[in-house]
Amino acid sequence: MKAARRTLSLLLASLLLLGAVSLTGGSAALAATDGPLTYVVRNGSATVTQCVYNAAGTVTVPATLGGAPVAALAEEAFRGCSDVKEVVLPETLLTIGDRYFEFCFGLLRVDLPESLLALGTAAFHDCVALQSIRIPASTDRIGFCPFSECTSLRSLTVDPANPVYYSAGNCLIERASGTLLVGCSFSEIPQDGSIRAIAESAFEYCREITAVTVPAGVETLGDYAFAGCDAITQLQLPDGLKQIGQFAFYNCSQLRALDLPDSVEQIGAYAFCNCDRLTALELPESLTEISEYLLYLCPRLLRVTIPRGIRSIGRLFNDGCTLMTDIYYEGPPEDWARVQVAQQDKEFNEAVIHFIGGVCEKADAASGVGLTFEYGTFGTPNDSTLTLRVERVAEGDARFSAYKVNVDGAQHALYEIHMEDAEGRSYQPQDGRLVTVRIPMPFVIEPESYGAMFIHHRKQDGTTERIKYSTGALRVEDACFVFEVSSFSDFAVCSDDQGNHADTDRDHICDFCGDSLTYTTDLIVDGENLGPVTYYYNDTVASVLLDPPARPGYTGAWVYTVTRDVLEIHPVYTPIVYYATFLAEGAQVGEKLPFTVETEAITPPPVPEKPGYAGAWSDFTLGIGDLIVTAVYTNPTADAKLFVKSSATVDYRTKVTVTAYAQGVPAGFYLALYEGANVLARGDNETVSCDVGQLTADKQYVVKVIDKNGLLQKDGTGTPLAKSVSVTVKTGFLQRLAAFFKGLFGLLPRVEIKP
Repeated sequence: MKAARRTLSLLLASLLLLGAVSLTGGSAALAATDGPLTYVVRNGSATVTQCVYNAAGTVTVPATLGGAPVAALAEEAFRGCSDVKEVVLPETLLTIGDRYFEFCFGLLRVDLPESLLALGTAAFHDCVALQSIRIPASTDRIGFCPFSECTSLRSLTVDPANPVYYSAGNCLIERASGTLLVGCSFSEIPQDGSIRAIAESAFEYCREITAVTVPAGVETLGDYAFAGCDAITQLQLPDGLKQIGQFAFYNCSQLRALDLPDSVEQIGAYAFCNCDRLTALELPESLTEISEYLLYLCPRLLRVTIPRGIRSIGRLFNDGCTLMTDIYYEGPPEDWARVQVAQQDKEFNEAVIHFIGGVCEKADAASGVGLTFEYGTFGTPNDSTLTLRVERVAEGDARFSAYKVNVDGAQHALYEIHMEDAEGRSYQPQDGRLVTVRIPMPFVIEPESYGAMFIHHRKQDGTTERIKYSTGALRVEDACFVFEVSSFSDFAVCSDDQGNHADTDRDHICDFCGDSLTYTTDLIVDGENLGPVTYYYNDTVASVLLDPPARPGYTGAWVYTVTRDVLEIHPVYTPIVYYATFLAEGAQVGEKLPFTVETEAITPPPVPEKPGYAGAWSDFTLGIGDLIVTAVYTNPTADAKLFVKSSATVDYRTKVTVTAYAQGVPAGFYLALYEGANVLARGDNETVSCDVGQLTADKQYVVKVIDKNGLLQKDGTGTPLAKSVSVTVKTGFLQRLAAFFKGLFGLLPRVEIKP
């Protein structure tokens, strides 16, 4: 028994010693409290170090605490005070520390005092309800991203007397460098030439921006400059832009096109990552290196154009671009072979490489006809695999009224020229580009006696157009006719006014053109003879008829058979193709969907997600005419209510379970319990409960209503559905002593904190 008492005495002495150390150790400045605020006084001035987590409504920081003027707000002092709506700051305040108001989800208003000199990094991070802020004239130091993810910020101004910063168009700008430091969803970037750079994270997560024009004179876009701006549909970048930082346009998911100026010399890694509506990208000519994962997670990307000056290519797609099929290189194959290409994923390795630079010469051995063209002129899956095929058109071919064309008794050559790929598919030059054609002269004669070369181009509607190359355009080199053409058809050489023609009773032109041949027939429509009609060989029959009777939603055309004596004709109706356009927030979603009056239904594209809202297409009915369908977004948590106990006091080493409830939260949304940025538990749409363990110190938790992506939701008034839970632990000597013995005998208490 004496031994047990000695052991207990030693234990009590040890605990008293520990208590004494905890009370007297550390800084000489002792913490004190004033209402919800904790502060310390050093060197004649007071610093606010903490605000209790369950503070709510308006919190006023007094001008003096402990008899000393309040000069500073320490780092994270108000962090997580989600129920605070307004903070009143004193005119004695000089500095606001890093992350001071971070996660104050309900903060609506705070006026920075005229005495403020410095504003810390991320000072207002995630203050999602804050709508306006004014920087006073005295503030000459502002940390990195002071208003990041303040998604409701509408007004950002600076006192005109501030010598370091100024505001324009709701943008915070550094005077000396012309750097736009901070913008918001309602900013208008000045276009007066004053902006020379856009800083890192300047517009990060400004989710209401739909159109951006980066002004002329800007040379640098910082890292994350527009990351998370998932509503941008229009983006204009200036000539002269040289550098685009890493992650600059990360998750700009509505951006469908990027026109990069040729002045850009550097683009950082992941710059266009998760731009999931981007279908094509042409990289600028001045670029020499392609950074890692530049196009990671761009699932709709189809093609990429790489400039000739590229020396190295990092890993581009990382298996995130499943539709990627074509890579265009603005140079010949021999230059591509010198590019250092990193180990690539399957999208890169399986894509077809097109070479759109360099000159290719091809000739047909049998006929001697030759072509000269640039790589890429034909826009094929692989331009280097094209083959030239030349056929001589048979005499008496039905496409020509009279084929025999003679000069000095010799028949001229008539050719069909085809460019084909390995599968036999025929290609024409693309975009009207010119291809040089060389045809051997069919006989020896002075070139001046050839008045012209005629190219007969048959159109898709069956008509024929004749293109005449005069002597000036048609030249003779090395016993070959040489000319340039933008489409292939039949080629023949004849004389305008020289030589003997086979059909001398007709006009003295190249008779195979058929211009002088006419027919007279009886016109019979659905069995009724409407009398004789005369037409030329190259006429379309419909050109001599009235339009078929109208039928709503259809186009009518005549289908006919013709001989020299009878023209039998019937009207045939084809449904008109109309298109349904689906718009979300003013931007087109997916491709336009075709339909006709015979279409029973169409399958709309998925409604784009809008954070915090449920979307559906407006009702529509197919009919006659094009259709526009708009997305309708509603707040699914408008009627939701969150029930959380704001504070509780427990004994030392109590086993604590935190529970919260909600009403009106639809399925697909969740209640989650956070400690700082860490998720402790995620429940369903009605409740969340978590055993947070044995508590030995005060704790602050936050309960949020979130969606599947972890985004905080709001109720019908726009108030974030987030509430704080403050747990105070009794840490006095007697409480710790009692907890020791309860733990020794397995009697530690358990408490559930719930509404």
